[in-house]
Amino acid sequence: MMVNNSRWLVSAVTAASFASCFTSPVIGHASVQDGPPEAGNAVLGFDGDDRLANEFTALLRAELNRRRRGSDAEMSLTDLRLAMGCEDHDVNCLAEGGETLGVASLLFGTIAQDAKGYTIEIKRVDVATRALDTTVSRSFTTLDAAAAKSLADALFVPQAPRPLESDPAIDPAPSVGLYFGLEDNTPTWKWVGMGASGALMLVSLGTAVATSLALRPDGRLHTDLVNAARDSPNDANPANDINPDANANLCQLARVEIRPDEVTNGAMTVICNKTDTYTTLRNTAWVGTAVFATSSLIFGTLLLLHRHKQSESGLAGRDFQLGGAPTPDGGFLIQSAFRF
Repeated sequence: MMVNNSRWLVSAVTAASFASCFTSPVIGHASVQDGPPEAGNAVLGFDGDDRLANEFTALLRAELNRRRRGSDAEMSLTDLRLAMGCEDHDVNCLAEGGETLGVASLLFGTIAQDAKGYTIEIKRVDVATRALDTTVSRSFTTLDAAAAKSLADALFVPQAPRPLESDPAIDPAPSVGLYFGLEDNTPTWKWVGMGASGALMLVSLGTAVATSLALRPDGRLHTDLVNAARDSPNDANPANDINPDANANLCQLARVEIRPDEVTNGAMTVICNKTDTYTTLRNTAWVGTAVFATSSLIFGTLLLLHRHKQSESGLAGRDFQLGGAPTPDGGFLIQSAFRF
């Protein structure tokens, strides 16, 4: 459900729940030492009878603190799932929550009661490796400090990591890195962006080339201007005569006002105004070509360059989530989160 590079933006309410996670009263007798290690092991609790689960959770936390393996984070498994948007026992998602809590591992499990006593199954998720590395099952006649000590002894004996394939509820750790190529079900917006950018780039390029050719010294506009100057002595108005071979700018000569709202050569002035328009259009088109070429390159990269796929459950969790749960002291916890 989670990838290495994904991050949750947890709302202020969720952040507050992390800072004030609820605790259960400790029963039995277990010596607790101050100052658990910087990255300890968070006990998230047990599924089962609420009273027994809360009491034994407190005992196990106390036992781990006594061994300096505990953590100040006293969040329940339900609260962590709500805060991170986890589905069931999704190891990648829970490990992401463990990173947020600043712990080395997460402990959670179940308590089942029968005529002979209690059976506890507890799992440990290693936050760094995102692996379900230990599962312990023990039976006890009573759930007391001795039972917590026995369970802690079993949990922290070095064991080989259990393969994730043995538990179908666990998502494998995602691959990392990039790869090149088209994907199935590419989002429509990528194709639309690529198509629009490419089309606009071609239009801008065509306009830039066409106007640049028209503005060349031997182009159509300059030719028309020179021909108009050569024709000026042949009309009936001697005041509009312009020498086509003059060293001065022909447009400046044509635009000289001989009286208000009247220029020396109106026909040439029309061609000069058209030349100015073409010049502005040419410059704008070349800038547009550069902009749309850059945009096409960006959308092409988005189409062809990808991170390795994450699990299906991770894809399903990309959204806004809102959840709530009652707290043991009679309150109600509301949490929301965004994933991107």
